[in-house]
Amino acid sequence: MTYHQDRKLVALASGKNPGESNSSRISLQEGLILLSDENFIVRPLPTIVFERGSSHKLSDQIQSLGLTSALIVTDKNLADSGVLDPVLDALRAANLKVEVFD
Repeated sequence: MTYHQDRKLVALASGKNPGESNSSRISLQEGLILLSDENFIVRPLPTIVFERGSSHKLSDQIQSLGLTSALIVTDKNLADSGVLDPVLDALRAANLKVEVFD
């Protein structure tokens, strides 16, 4: 779905089932109209593991998804601090291709 407000288009998640009509218009408030013009799928949120030492299990999580590579997105200061080195070493030891974007 998209909405038009101040002549900007912003994508919104549709709550429609694939078989429902795509031509509906829902007015939420003055100046804001939802227009559904295409079907799409929203996948469940990713798995989040929060526990002591969980970074050492990251390679298992990646491989359980059938993946062979990982992209780590961080900032330059954190990358330069060395705090990621054990994580990167563990991923590489598991034969995963690793790229760092900082």
